[in-house]
Amino acid sequence: MNKQKLMKVTYYDPKNNIRLTGYSDTAVWDDKGQPTLMALRFGGYPEEVRGIADAIFGEITIEIESEQSTLTLKTLPRQYRREISHDGVYAEATLVVEDDGQLADSGEQIEDKMQEEVQTRQDLPPRNTYVFCAPGDQADLFRAVDQKTAVPLIPEFQDYILGQLIQRNILRPLRVHSVSRKMEAWLLRCEEKDKNIVAVLKDGLRRGAIVIPGSTPGLSPLDELKSVTGYLNTCGVTVAECGRGKSVTRSQLKRLGAKREMGARRCILISRNL
Repeated sequence: MNKQKLMKVTYYDPKNNIRLTGYSDTAVWDDKGQPTLMALRFGGYPEEVRGIADAIFGEITIEIESEQSTLTLKTLPRQYRREISHDGVYAEATLVVEDDGQLADSGEQIEDKMQEEVQTRQDLPPRNTYVFCAPGDQADLFRAVDQKTAVPLIPEFQDYILGQLIQRNILRPLRVHSVSRKMEAWLLRCEEKDKNIVAVLKDGLRRGAIVIPGSTPGLSPLDELKSVTGYLNTCGVTVAECGRGKSVTRSQLKRLGAKREMGARRCILISRNL
């Protein structure tokens, strides 16, 4: 990282009189309520990078100073996936917030929790999830949203679904400051059993804002569908297959429950795009 335009990251522990400093090219935060760190990529001396990364893994506040302003951000305890690399006297760390309930543990604890989550995912508790996409790319954003919900969505619903999610404050943008790459970050708020997203779909079908492909009378058995329940029960897996262009061997719920396994890959992919 070139220090010329980087943001300065500082953690200070007054109790132990410890000050650690690094330099960041990308920061993502939620400015609703008390500003909260969502993602950060930074580098510096290995001991300081490791120290800041370990501190962020707890519940602290950090300062991020740019040419325009200084931010004070709180962190979420044990809710970040992190990758740290070393190159001689330089180290680099990427931290990305995990969805609610996806604790960033390791080893056997992860395997145990994965099994528990797959078994209980049908309950789908209320949760905040986080999506990252290319700026201005609605199709990319829609695909990312689709990966976060158990409600099967298809590309034909894209404009309506995204518009309604944003209008109802179910999907809202996060703040991004990057001097290296352009990207967008969003928070998707899911109610229990994804009821708020189901309601968006149900309202659209009732008003005719969206139409299930093939449901025109005389063209398909789908013309008998009268409700969102019928839609989900009849063609949930099918539309998922069509929308993604690949076979689905596991249910949507089980796929959602297995997201922990994909967490490390997501962090690496985001790091590459930062």
